[in-house]
Amino acid sequence: MKKTGIIAFTEHGCVLGEKLLRDLQKQDQEVYGFVKSKYVELPEKHPFRKVKGTLREWAEEWIPRLDGIIFFSATGIAVRTIAPFVVSKKTDPAVVVIDEQGSYAISLLSGHLGGANELTEFAAESIGAQPVITTGTDVNHTFAVDVFARKNNLVISDMELAKEMAALLIRGKTIAWGAGEGFVFPKEQTIPEQLRFQKMESPDGKQGTLWFAIPQSDREQEEALGTEQTRMLHLYPKNVYLGVGCRKNTPEEKIETQIQKYLSEHGIAAEQIILAASIDLKKEEPGLLAFCEKYHLPFVTYRGEELEKAKGTFTPSAFVSKITGVDNVCERSASLAGDGGTFIMRKQAAEGVTAACTIKKWSVSFE
Repeated sequence: MKKTGIIAFTEHGCVLGEKLLRDLQKQDQEVYGFVKSKYVELPEKHPFRKVKGTLREWAEEWIPRLDGIIFFSATGIAVRTIAPFVVSKKTDPAVVVIDEQGSYAISLLSGHLGGANELTEFAAESIGAQPVITTGTDVNHTFAVDVFARKNNLVISDMELAKEMAALLIRGKTIAWGAGEGFVFPKEQTIPEQLRFQKMESPDGKQGTLWFAIPQSDREQEEALGTEQTRMLHLYPKNVYLGVGCRKNTPEEKIETQIQKYLSEHGIAAEQIILAASIDLKKEEPGLLAFCEKYHLPFVTYRGEELEKAKGTFTPSAFVSKITGVDNVCERSASLAGDGGTFIMRKQAAEGVTAACTIKKWSVSFE
């Protein structure tokens, strides 16, 4: 559930803010209202609360906790309040500024990735304001890769390259794109005219990603595609299931090193992994638990009998069978977790750590 904060500085700002708060709550958002003024007296049951400390103290406490912040104030107040806490396009909250009379709603920060442009449009409609959007792709009506990524829950590999892509599109250039293993082409959708689909795997060997070929220069894409003249911008979907196994008491550092090595060698990004799976004998394995916690991965385990029922051909190991009663842990776990998905990495083994990956079918929406 998204968390949005609304802060006002005048009585009329509180009136407009309360209307907006109610409308946001109808969108299943968790909304907090604040007022910073010694002159505004709120009714007992008003949803806004008084800010008792300084504005900086309020910002320090609340900015890290919120997905979006709406100021009913002058733009300068909002800028000075958020400035010390602006960190990154990937993590900054959406910030919207609305004047005290509710005439204009301005998307100030994180218009795309943070969703400030959408929040601005919603706020403007709620209180009857004029939305002000200044992001280049929006005013030029071109494809915005960061908005596309956020709507499809994709992770952008390189924000600087994403900026270059936006600049090329604004200049009217065409960008080649494609998708890897498991991709299901979206049906009955209009693909933006400036994006040209290439039915091929990523030229740089990445598996299961959506990719865009960003040329170094204005050379024709047909000349540059797959050469050093092209950089690859990847969008990572959550589409990979990781099956793992290890010797007892293998340190987390060794598990991480080996798994990262395996993934890198097979063109798989850690951002693609949905969960990790293993045999129930490993459900309390400290190294595996620490690895999953570090990468925020759910860890699921299966009984030996369940693993034995996995359908397919697996790499057998007499040693693993002797220890666990199952001829293969990592491949069978990945297969069960992915409900029989396609293998994009068969069993890898070194330093007492084994891993395998399956990929599920995935798609995106351009609408």
